[in-house]
Amino acid sequence: MVECFETDCEQTLLKIGIGLILFAWTNCLYPMADISFIVVDLKYNREQGVKICEIQPGSYSRFSGSELLEGEGAIPDRYCHFLKRYYSKGYFTHPLYKNMHKAFVAHGWSSIHLEGGIAAKIREKPIGDPDRLSDYQTCFFSLSPQPILQKEHKRFPQMLFLDRAILPYSQNKYAMNCLLDQINEAKKLRPIWKVYLKGASEALATQIAADIPGDIVVIKPIRSMMGRGVIILEKKDLLSTLKYIFCSPKQVLLDDMERSYSQYAIDRSNAFIVEEFIPSDPLLLGPELLPYDCTMRLMLILSYDQKVASITYLGSYWYSPHKPLDQSYTLIQSHKAKGTHFSKVAPEIFDEVKRQLYPALSKTYLYMLNRNL
Repeated sequence: MVECFETDCEQTLLKIGIGLILFAWTNCLYPMADISFIVVDLKYNREQGVKICEIQPGSYSRFSGSELLEGEGAIPDRYCHFLKRYYSKGYFTHPLYKNMHKAFVAHGWSSIHLEGGIAAKIREKPIGDPDRLSDYQTCFFSLSPQPILQKEHKRFPQMLFLDRAILPYSQNKYAMNCLLDQINEAKKLRPIWKVYLKGASEALATQIAADIPGDIVVIKPIRSMMGRGVIILEKKDLLSTLKYIFCSPKQVLLDDMERSYSQYAIDRSNAFIVEEFIPSDPLLLGPELLPYDCTMRLMLILSYDQKVASITYLGSYWYSPHKPLDQSYTLIQSHKAKGTHFSKVAPEIFDEVKRQLYPALSKTYLYMLNRNL
């Protein structure tokens, strides 16, 4: 797992390491075939275009929007059909989210442990071309990054370890942000951001206000999921908010019903992220057709086969905050996506988003693969 770098020295070392990796990236081919299932959350407005909020393994998602709009198990089923192009059967470890588990079982997959009998049988047969997806005997799915981090794919080269590119960056926003900053095409599609050591001084609030453009900013913990710890606030409230989340007694935060704040009672990182606030063009949703600032979720497969990288989209949808755009609600209530309402993405918007994303995703994917050999 890529850890948080919290001092100037560590930041410098990170940059040096990334530079060496980029040198290797530009002077070699990308070995080993791969299939990585990812989710991209983004904001989109016609003035600024695509702005990537998060990239995470698709296997962490419960696909709530697709379940409602397209039926139960739609995305897991499409994922399995994609994998069947290359493998008649796959293997997985527990635990899995319910509908992913159901899809795997329905498509004939089995649960295994890496040290079990199936792994031994796989090792008996040599692999042909490791850059060719169809030359692997089968594939292996895990929610945990540990098999990838421990290089288990080198111990069992005949079995394709799914999500090899994305899993090392799971649940670490700092690591993913740093990665995206190394790819110019991806950096252009990101909000301006910076990492800060935790604190609650007037100097820190002033520095954040100077670093991040706009009157509204977004605070994020380095490690969290499902939007926990994401705080949207006006700059004038920076100091009071920093004091509350970093200086309040733990129990006070735990008792706060707003998970945006209570997450900091259990957050163990010494640093936090602040990002530029980017809205989407409002969508009229709900029975009363009120305006909502929604987030778009894309579910897609990145694949690398015979030295060619490809992107296959499995689905997309908009999901809304709890409340519509109205000054009577807090910024968190009316801008932080929670999935109160879901809506399909208009085809022309979807096509434009894919057009803008393609250079960023394809180059970022190759970069991730090269780092995770």
